[in-house]
Amino acid sequence: KKESFSHPTVSSFNRLAMVRLYALLAVLFVLVVQSTSAFTFSRPRALTANFKQEKNNHRVPKVPEDRTPKVPEVNRGGALHALPTCVTSDVVSLAVKAGVTCLSAQIVLQSFFKRSKDPLLNRGPGHLAHTIVALPLMVWVSYIGTIGYWFHNAPKVTAVDKIMTISDESRVLGAVLCGIMAIWDVPTSFSVKTLRSPDILIHHAVLSVVSFIVATSMPCYYCFFYFGVVELISPPLAIYDQLEKTCEIADSIKDPRLGKLRKVRDR
Repeated sequence: KKESFSHPTVSSFNRLAMVRLYALLAVLFVLVVQSTSAFTFSRPRALTANFKQEKNNHRVPKVPEDRTPKVPEVNRGGALHALPTCVTSDVVSLAVKAGVTCLSAQIVLQSFFKRSKDPLLNRGPGHLAHTIVALPLMVWVSYIGTIGYWFHNAPKVTAVDKIMTISDESRVLGAVLCGIMAIWDVPTSFSVKTLRSPDILIHHAVLSVVSFIVATSMPCYYCFFYFGVVELISPPLAIYDQLEKTCEIADSIKDPRLGKLRKVRDR
């Protein structure tokens, strides 16, 4: 009797819950953007006006109080100084470069595995190539997010400042994620049958739109957490998913390496 191996997190109930959760997060994000659109991300300028003295008592009217939200300075010393930065004008260029690089790597690796004589490689070349390309990306965004989230000076200020403070480091995360999702991940997931999951496609399509909004309009402190820190769990999950897929291939062709693969997967 064949054993069935299925990932515990891909049930239909969990998929529906994931779709609803990401949809809710997207709506909340749009509401936050709309609610903060009345503020300005530029530095407050001093109000200048010409006041005339009154003829009788020569009183000078008081200068109106400047209530423009002040954007705190970002201290880029220490670990934060080592992170890459990006300005608004370079967002599209960086996104295209990141997406084209990942897509090129996907095509090269997939072609190599497809021509391999090893059945564990040539029976799922697209899935394996996608995992190999995704792993360093997950590690990179996790590193940027973790360093930015814990070494940024925004935690020393108010909650409003955490949203209103521009961070060119988090803009890099938004631009890169937008490019790799729109140019590489979504097309690859749609073309590879084992990756063609509705919840994943919807998730990554929405993520590409949200990351573009973040990179161009709202590169704030919290982007380090939601685009970077949350990806810390992704590398081990990707490795497990690939091992599970390889075990299924080995089981279908009665490969003698099946036992060793299962031991590695279940550690």
